[in-house]
Amino acid sequence: MSQNTMVKIKNYILLISVILVVIMGILLFQEKKESNKQYELFLNHFYHELDLSISSVDTVLSLTPETKKKEEGLTEILYQIEKRVERTGLILETGNNLLNNEIRTETNYFIHRGIPGFGEDGEIDESEKEYLKTLKNELELIRKGMYSEETGQENPGLTIKQFNELIFKVTNNSELLFN
Repeated sequence: MSQNTMVKIKNYILLISVILVVIMGILLFQEKKESNKQYELFLNHFYHELDLSISSVDTVLSLTPETKKKEEGLTEILYQIEKRVERTGLILETGNNLLNNEIRTETNYFIHRGIPGFGEDGEIDESEKEYLKTLKNELELIRKGMYSEETGQENPGLTIKQFNELIFKVTNNSELLFN
C-alpha cells in the first residue's frame, strides 16, 4: 500500500472516531438528563406522599366528638395513615431498586410500622395521640428538609447524599422505633 492510501485510511479512522465520540457524548448527556428527570420525579412523589401522610395524621388529631360523627370512621382514617406511610417507604424502595441504589431505604421506619390497637374503642387515648404527634413531627422534619422556597414544594436540586442524610437523621433518631 502506498503512503497516500495509509494517510487516507488514518484520516477516515480519525473521522469515524471523532463522530463516535460526539455521538457517545450526546447519548451520555441525554442519559444523565433523563436520570436527573427521573430523580426529580421520585422526589416529587416522595414529597407528595409525605404531605398526604401528614394530612391524614392531622385529620385524626383534629377530630372532636362533634366532627367525629361527620368524618369517616376512625379505624378507616388510621388505616389510611398506615397505608400512606407504608407507600412513602415503598417509594423509597422503588427509588433504590429502579433509579439509584444509593437511595437509602428505611423499611423499619416506613413499612413495618403498623398502628396496632389504635382506636379499637372508637377513641384515641393520650398515648396514641402522642404517638401520632411524634409521627407527624418526624414526617414534617423530612418534609421541611426537602422543602424549597423557590418551588414551594420539594427541592429538585436535593442531591441523593443530602436526601439520604435527611432520611437517616430523622429515622435513626426516631422516638417511634425505640418505644
